[in-house]
Amino acid sequence: MKNVMTKERYQQIVMLIKVSGTTINTETGVVTGPRGGHGYFNNKGYLQMKIYVSGKAYQVAQHQLVAVKGFGERCIGYQVDHINNRHASQYDNRLDNLDLLTPSENLEKMVRESLPSRTYPQKKRVVTKDKQGNTNTYYGVKAFCRTFGVSFTGLQHSIEHCNGYLATLGVWVKIE
Repeated sequence: MKNVMTKERYQQIVMLIKVSGTTINTETGVVTGPRGGHGYFNNKGYLQMKIYVSGKAYQVAQHQLVAVKGFGERCIGYQVDHINNRHASQYDNRLDNLDLLTPSENLEKMVRESLPSRTYPQKKRVVTKDKQGNTNTYYGVKAFCRTFGVSFTGLQHSIEHCNGYLATLGVWVKIE
């Protein structure tokens, strides 16, 4: 599962922290690179660090750096999650704002915290059907959109103007 802390990833992050000179304050959540930089926001709004070791660049989410330093090996097998509302706290990397969740717990939380939409309530199911006739069901419109990187507007357009065909995924979509 994506973003689950494997033992190998944990060991890699521990090594990066040790050899790179990166400092991590678990109380404030501030991560500082060896040249004083504080990272950048990735395309999902999370703070990232690019850490260079022997000329090779490694990209690491800052909340993972803080979790590895603060939780240690307990991170292995879990996803690091922000406790507060996920949109308001993606940059709040204090250890007190981080939790370790299984992938299913994290998905459940994501669906539960999704803001309701006027057009498609979050308790609705998204059903997809591919060209071979295979169907899949997803629970929560926002969770579906986040999982597949589809904008809510794009999903809405596909349903209203393209007979439900979502070209970016190559599937027909129906909301129940």
